[in-house]
Amino acid sequence: MTGRLDGKIAVITGAASGIGLETARLFVAEGARVVMGDVNADRLTEAVASVDASGEFAVGHTVDVSIGSQVANLISTAISRFGRIDVMFSNAGISGRGNVIDLPEELFDRIIAVNLRGAFLCAKYALPHLIASGSGSLIFTASELAMVA
Repeated sequence: MTGRLDGKIAVITGAASGIGLETARLFVAEGARVVMGDVNADRLTEAVASVDASGEFAVGHTVDVSIGSQVANLISTAISRFGRIDVMFSNAGISGRGNVIDLPEELFDRIIAVNLRGAFLCAKYALPHLIASGSGSLIFTASELAMVA
């Protein structure tokens, strides 16, 4: 790898699988240190170990991104462990299957809480640190389902 992220600190949500896990692997391979957040504690433990068994470059933090205090704690973990953040990668997301008639309201509420509120909370708690440092990146992802009504 090229070391494009040498010395950078990244926080990645939805990091126990899929895009989040692969991003964590890539970031560490490029020289970054990462705080991997996910709601699934067991999968997160396995994911962190697969990215960096030494714990020097990757640490895990269980987080439900729909809860502000948990997102604030995720950011605090990055600050206390690595001193700052350079990248906030808001990647956690869930989906539901079915049409609007059949989709339970509770599932709709959970999707909005994770996908929309979670992205808002990641920005809310990461931006003060990114602004204070004078640089950084705030990244949001969505799956191909974002293009389907």
